[in-house]
Amino acid sequence: TGDVLAEIYDVSRNGTRLLMVTHHIDDLPRCITHAAVLEAGRLSRLGKLADANLAASVTKLLER
Repeated sequence: TGDVLAEIYDVSRNGTRLLMVTHHIDDLPRCITHAAVLEAGRLSRLGKLADANLAASVTKLLER
């Protein structure tokens, strides 16, 4: 996984926008700055990962 993460950082440093999909928000590399939260197939939240409200929404959703 270290090689994959290194490649992700290299691509992002070159200005490429990345889209990553995960069920574990803590696994996202630091170069990922925004998140979209889907609930039942619909967009329920969108914003910066640093936004406490977004983080709380993700935590609540994952606790189900």
